[in-house]
Amino acid sequence: MDQQRPQDTEALLDAVDILADVADIDLSSKDSVSAGEIKAQSLKEKFTLIHNYLKDVNRVPGVDQKLARGVQSIIQLASEAASKIDKIMQQQGVKGERCSTSKEFTDLIGFYQETLKKRFEESLDKEESWYKEWVEEDFDPVDIQRKGLRDLEIVTKDKHYELFFLTKEDGTRFYNKSLLRHLRLVADFEALLLNQKEEDPIVRIERMKDRSISRIARSIKESTRKLFQKWLVLASKRDQEPIVRLFYQAYIALTFAAEPIHLIDEGGKKSCLSYFSDFQNYMRELLFDMGYGKLIDNPPDDNDRFSGYFLELVHALCFAIFSQKFDYERAISFVYQLIGKELKRRKQGLDPSHLATYHEIMEIHEVLGKELNRHPSGPLFKVIEIFQQLEVHTAFDPYTMRNIGHRFFELKTKDRNASVYLQPCPTLQHRIDQAEPIPEYEGLLRLLLKKDEKVLWINLQDRTSLEEFARCRELEKISLKAEFQPILSLLTLPVSTSFYQQSDEYLKLTDKKEFKKVFLDQMLSGIQCGFYYPKELHLEKKLYEDLIAAVEGISFKEKKELTRKNRLDWIETVYLFLILKTVETIQPRHIVFISKDGVDVGAVTMAAFYALIKMLDPKSEWKEEEKELFVSMHFLPALFERERIVDLHRLNRTISAISIFAASIEMKGGKSQDFENIFTPAFLKNLRLSISQ
Repeated sequence: MDQQRPQDTEALLDAVDILADVADIDLSSKDSVSAGEIKAQSLKEKFTLIHNYLKDVNRVPGVDQKLARGVQSIIQLASEAASKIDKIMQQQGVKGERCSTSKEFTDLIGFYQETLKKRFEESLDKEESWYKEWVEEDFDPVDIQRKGLRDLEIVTKDKHYELFFLTKEDGTRFYNKSLLRHLRLVADFEALLLNQKEEDPIVRIERMKDRSISRIARSIKESTRKLFQKWLVLASKRDQEPIVRLFYQAYIALTFAAEPIHLIDEGGKKSCLSYFSDFQNYMRELLFDMGYGKLIDNPPDDNDRFSGYFLELVHALCFAIFSQKFDYERAISFVYQLIGKELKRRKQGLDPSHLATYHEIMEIHEVLGKELNRHPSGPLFKVIEIFQQLEVHTAFDPYTMRNIGHRFFELKTKDRNASVYLQPCPTLQHRIDQAEPIPEYEGLLRLLLKKDEKVLWINLQDRTSLEEFARCRELEKISLKAEFQPILSLLTLPVSTSFYQQSDEYLKLTDKKEFKKVFLDQMLSGIQCGFYYPKELHLEKKLYEDLIAAVEGISFKEKKELTRKNRLDWIETVYLFLILKTVETIQPRHIVFISKDGVDVGAVTMAAFYALIKMLDPKSEWKEEEKELFVSMHFLPALFERERIVDLHRLNRTISAISIFAASIEMKGGKSQDFENIFTPAFLKNLRLSISQ
């Protein structure tokens, strides 16, 4: 088994996916049954494939719990799949051999019972307590189909995983024990495949994250060192106060996280990642402490140097946490190593044009996706981690899951520079209908308020959806809060509505004149259609008319009828230019792209915005370091935070839109005069990018 070929692993993972899909068939749904019948046609072949694999397992000396559990899981899935097909045949009145009596199935089961079962009996007596607790709990049955946690496909595609943390309005869960059981069965079998000789790339990612967080901890310490030393002199006489003790504990944990001796690669008993989590927990406790709250409600006067320094230090730490430069150099070399030397050689000689760069992104997605498919599902194991750590993580809060976001690049204009960040939504949730701000980000805003530095939040969540409304509404409340209004602006662009997807009633909206009218109506409807604008742009009809017309001039001027792809590209490009116009209007010092977890939609939209600025510079060509940063924006957030490839639908959407714009720019000799009536000439002329230092 150690010599197992990569294609064998892919075939086995495919087999277990099919078994799980068949076992999950809802017999009351005609569509589900029909889809299951198609997959059932290959079931016998999968039984034979698994049988041959278990023969290899039998040659492995010794027995461990993971091996035993993995084999048991696949046998259970196979039995459930065979039973489900038998029921479908009976329901449909089909006569003939049953799946459960086929030679392929009986050979598989017979081999397990006669050869493997006795070897594994002792090991199978043990089971994790978390699994017993969750499987035995009597869950309130909910409409999984409607709520989004329908089956294993939803989990492996990493859709709506936040619902595993949350409860409904009435306190019940969004999943039932059948889904949890199948999660565990598939995870057990995929874990079995980790016994391969070849190293799982996800293991390497964990080590890189450990090294990265250690570097971040050192940077946070260095940026606050002088302020800490000034405060420390005064704090030594008040070390019995609760907030002082909490701060000491947080700073000690941060110090340990910064020490290379605690790296996983150095054999540390406790990793830098774990120490950084301790730092985060102590900071969270401090920020929720009554002592800190009193200082915020009743700001200290100038004579209270201890309290003044303390608030300044805490807020500086909050800012330092969220403003770290994304350290992509080491990680991007790992990605290129994964996708193979051949593509890497081609990369080095690529055309520096825009279209060639965008083509490379799609090529990397294809190759990297195939590589990751050879290994067990990262999202599946991430969900299993949720159940193992529910006592620690009782809310959906990406920040406490070590997803702190990063600073990616700088946007330069004539008057000022702006740092551009990618971050998860700065909220935490226990219930689907309720969200609250994380105190660490409020601490960051308080520091920027003191510096009088404006912040623009670009929220890429759908406030019209059940899953995202509470988070969107909370961002609006924060932006309207009297304390933060002077510096904080919010732009929300819905990215999953029927109009944005051109689905449902908009699917056949082919007439260009009608499309433009509906598009304008959507934007002017504001929050009713999911849009939320800063007060400077609120329902500016002429601006939105001009944006729609300008994008028409790029590629759609001669068209009377629009394909769905035309309309999707049009909407996406208008969004990008609306973001840029908001930047010109607000003149922020900090531009933050926000999505649920900073993955997929947030990452690819920020990358598309980066590409847009590049294309607006007629003399711009892609340098190697810029290209590597561009690749990093697309792939590393999903790979590092969710252990998977970036969502193909989201990637296709943005790459298609910026490719259309790039082709238009090339045809016009690098000029983009269609937008001169929207932006001031000086703004476009002086617009430049630089990689964050």
